[in-house]
Amino acid sequence: MKQGAWDYVVGGADSETTLRRNRRAFDKIAFRPRVLVDVSNVDPSTTFL
Repeated sequence: MKQGAWDYVVGGADSETTLRRNRRAFDKIAFRPRVLVDVSNVDPSTTFL
């Protein structure tokens, strides 16, 4: 994530409502392991908006 975008996500002002909402959104992101999947050709790439 670019520094400017990160600063926006972690920044807060006054009641920090947006900061709390951003934290909740990141907390919803979880590791989802896939079991019984062929691992002979692993692709660790991901997409982050």
